[in-house]
Amino acid sequence: MVLSVQQIKFEIMRYVKEIGSDFSEWYIGIAEDPSEALFVMHKVDKQKDIWMYKQAVSVRACFTVRDYFLKIQNMSGSNGSNENVTKSTNYVYIFKKNDISV
Repeated sequence: MVLSVQQIKFEIMRYVKEIGSDFSEWYIGIAEDPSEALFVMHKVDKQKDIWMYKQAVSVRACFTVRDYFLKIQNMSGSNGSNENVTKSTNYVYIFKKNDISV
């Protein structure tokens, strides 16, 4: 389901608060293929780690969500220099950091 910026921000806020952790313990990124980013690039364990991704309406919406959590909520994440972003990139993903992922 495609979500707006506000809907994704709400979903992420709710998820992190449900887990009961600080935003600085999380990583946020944007990707065209969130499964590839999470499970291959970051080596997140699908069964053991805590993660989530949401589909946004556009790449611009992804940047807006990511920038909010990087700048306002102090999440870790890429500044975009090492992301392969195209016009069709429309997923925001997060995961709780551990010693292997990031």
